[in-house]
Amino acid sequence: MAFEQQEQAPENKPSSNMQTSQADQVADLASNPQDPALASTTSEDHSSKMEEVIEKTKSEEDDDDDIQAPEILSAKRFIPIYIGLLLGIFIISLDNTVIATAQVDIVTDLGGENMIAWLPTTFLIGQGAFALFWGQVLASFASKHILLFNVFLFEVGSLVSALAPNMGAVLAGRTISGAGAAGMMSAAVQILAETTTLEQRAVYIGMLGSLFSVSMIAGPLIGGALTKVSWRWVFWINLPIGGVAFLIIFLLSPTTRPLGSSKTRITPLLDRIKKIDIVGSALLAVLMCAVIIPIQESSKTGWSSYKVWIPICFSLLIALTFYGWIRFNGEERSLFPAALLKDLNLVGCVMTSFLTFWVIIQFMYLIPYYYQTVRGHTPTKSGVDMLALMITVGICSIVGGVLAKKSHHYFPQMAFFPLLGAVGAGISYMTSVTTGTGLQIGSQILLGLGMGMIIQGPLLTVQANTDKRLISKATAFAIYAQRFGGGVGSSVSSAILAAQLPGAIRAHLPAGVDPIAYEHIEPSAIYGLPSGPTRDSMLAALTSVIDRIYIVGVPVFVVISLIVISTLKITNIETRKVTRKRDIVRRLVGSQRASSSPA
Repeated sequence: MAFEQQEQAPENKPSSNMQTSQADQVADLASNPQDPALASTTSEDHSSKMEEVIEKTKSEEDDDDDIQAPEILSAKRFIPIYIGLLLGIFIISLDNTVIATAQVDIVTDLGGENMIAWLPTTFLIGQGAFALFWGQVLASFASKHILLFNVFLFEVGSLVSALAPNMGAVLAGRTISGAGAAGMMSAAVQILAETTTLEQRAVYIGMLGSLFSVSMIAGPLIGGALTKVSWRWVFWINLPIGGVAFLIIFLLSPTTRPLGSSKTRITPLLDRIKKIDIVGSALLAVLMCAVIIPIQESSKTGWSSYKVWIPICFSLLIALTFYGWIRFNGEERSLFPAALLKDLNLVGCVMTSFLTFWVIIQFMYLIPYYYQTVRGHTPTKSGVDMLALMITVGICSIVGGVLAKKSHHYFPQMAFFPLLGAVGAGISYMTSVTTGTGLQIGSQILLGLGMGMIIQGPLLTVQANTDKRLISKATAFAIYAQRFGGGVGSSVSSAILAAQLPGAIRAHLPAGVDPIAYEHIEPSAIYGLPSGPTRDSMLAALTSVIDRIYIVGVPVFVVISLIVISTLKITNIETRKVTRKRDIVRRLVGSQRASSSPA
């Protein structure tokens, strides 16, 4: 491939570079005993210096041998462990959507209709608030133990929600489950880093993305079936599945030291606990809440309210405080080193993760919402209506991983497939009350291509370009961005819908109809109105607002592509060599000139 020419070694292997430099010193000393720089030294001094360099080289090699590196497992040992990981990721992904079909029943049973929007949001906030916390913990504690603890924590949250006597208890359980989900996701990716090669990881991480889409399909279907028994079974179902995952990991997964830690030196438990950055974790949790909560509440207060803009402005102060804190706290004790923020590749991965999950959550909630509120479909039927999107995302997640493994590159699909997603979002904007099935399926396939080929790409990119001692923290940073982006995308969509629907209804109502009676109607109630021009106009108004949210996906997908092209490294995942983008441009320009020049 073109990427294989004129490659450079990556910058994240300081130990090998240091050893090469020291070996060169030994060779120079041996081959140039009369080097001018040594002219004033005696032969004894020269021999002493050679011995000093050799000893230092040996010491560096010994130190490198003492650092915990990945221990690659055979397929026979790894596949059962991977099944356990998949079960854990399945219940996390399922919990993102299964609540959609149960939320009406929960409110009907427990009350608290004004808190219904928090059922999905608290779960995302719990994940985002604790993602970096668990990433730091994984740098000091065995990933197996962290995964088991978080499966238990997730199950506790599910149990609290299943037994909840009121809406507040349900939301508390959802937050606890979110915190556990964050640790499960980070620990699962860390176990992959500890037990597989980077090429194998391209496929395995792609399969995680595929499982996410399968769970999104299964969520409404399973939720609809369980809700017929009781909404509490939406949470009870997590207990047996999580229990099986716990047993598989407990019995089969090896216990290894964290990547980059010493194999022989044991850090006391108290010292490892002291390294955990509680203050940094709290600041990031507050930052996430300060952005998502006011956006979520803007549907009630309006965008011009001080209750929206004061917290959002305050979030900027929190972000600056967090940056100052991690610089003050130092590399060892901070949630992640401040120096990582200077890594353009990592910053690009974080931005890509944020925006990718923004559009994923936006479309995966809006498409079934359209079918339920505009077409009058049941939650279960609306899940079937978005099969084209989910199947495409699932297949492309795996295909993207296989392509990365076969070509040894992740960059091309991440750079260019989001543009197909932009086309899909543009076609979705053309949706009307009577849009045919063909246009809907076509737009969903294009959206699936744009999402599926990049959904797990940032995690692979992080692991391909980050020092192994910092993989857990860098990966957790990307996962935090995913959940943050998903929370913001969901909240922005809800806020746009609530803010613009009354005006759209007033604009679409037939002449002579009093808008006051309809402009604040719940969207879910519009389809149930008596048939006639009034209902038809209101369905058209609702569809027009949904279209305005769809069109947001066009610039988001385009920005994702631009970020990938401008910030991500083109790294060969087999050799870990990096190709400079300017070298590719020079070759392309040179070949173009050669083809256009006269013979």
